[in-house]
Amino acid sequence: MENDDLFHRFRLGRERTQNIKNSEVFSLSYMPPKIFLRKQAEEIADQIGDTIEGGAGEDLLITGLRGTGKTITVKYLLKKAEEYIKKENKDMFPLCYVSARENNTYSLLLNLMAQLLGEENKVKHGIQLEVLKKKLVNLLSQKRAIIAIDEIEFLKDLDLLYILSRETRAMIIAIGTKPLWREQDLTDDSVKSSFNPRNIHFDPYKPDEITQILTQRAELGLNHYDPAGINCLAGAVASEYNGDVRYGILALKVLGKWDRWSSEDVERALAESIKDLELSILRSLSNEKLGLLYLITQHPDGIRTADLYKIFFQKAHLSKTTFFFYIDELERLGLIYAGGRKKGRAYLVAPLIKHTGLVREVAQDRGILEGAKLSDYLI
Repeated sequence: MENDDLFHRFRLGRERTQNIKNSEVFSLSYMPPKIFLRKQAEEIADQIGDTIEGGAGEDLLITGLRGTGKTITVKYLLKKAEEYIKKENKDMFPLCYVSARENNTYSLLLNLMAQLLGEENKVKHGIQLEVLKKKLVNLLSQKRAIIAIDEIEFLKDLDLLYILSRETRAMIIAIGTKPLWREQDLTDDSVKSSFNPRNIHFDPYKPDEITQILTQRAELGLNHYDPAGINCLAGAVASEYNGDVRYGILALKVLGKWDRWSSEDVERALAESIKDLELSILRSLSNEKLGLLYLITQHPDGIRTADLYKIFFQKAHLSKTTFFFYIDELERLGLIYAGGRKKGRAYLVAPLIKHTGLVREVAQDRGILEGAKLSDYLI
């Protein structure tokens, strides 16, 4: 290929993206100036207000399937609460958000401390975990705060939950997918008795709600869009993808780029958005979890955990506790199905990821299938 040919291909990018006004609008982490506020936002806002004004807000456990607006609602309300505090000239009131999946216990605490203190350089790596917890308690015993912990199912150190709820003045907003998380995952009675939140559940979005969200994104991010095409996309997301609006947002970018809005285009764009979302999740996995997932994808009809662990231990030499921790995390991410669980007994795991070939691609990119410690059984 000649250089002139390359320049021609580059110039074609102008044509391919001429309908995109602002591509950031289609990022799943993007926060619009205003969001579609679900009814549940009123109850969350009430508790935040009670905490700001009188310290009487209740702890919350916000649950619902992925893509139902839990995280964006909480982040938006915290942002608006910060604006309110400044407008009312109130004393500094820390409003913190952390993800338990993206941070292990230590980094989560460092993240919290940095937000609470307002200066990241005040807390250095290397402080012992228990010392860090004590600093956090001392800080939060003197001032109120609101702390949102997202993907609460991934929290490894439940003692942190006990400390925050029992020994500080902080209001806790826990966000997760499982309505019965507290009853099923909190096995320590002392933590259960200390953290007794009000549960607020987010149901899947309805077609008209998805239409409103996607129309807003289209107005912010596209030069042109077809309302009928957006209605078609919203209906497909509601009926075929459990109302998970993430697929709709990603597909909307594809449709906007094509500037084609037929029902066939909608189906193609959704298929592409699933692939993009799964790829981003796979890239966030550690090598060991990625390797385990690859092994599971080699058994599309499922494999029993007892058989799976034999292979995994033979080659990876990881403990049974670590093995089941990885299984739980892959299930929480929606990548596998784990069914028929009974205490002390093996159960079946099977892949849920739609593009299983992506697992091999990502593993190969990292060299896991070419000489890493898992390679001899993954091939």
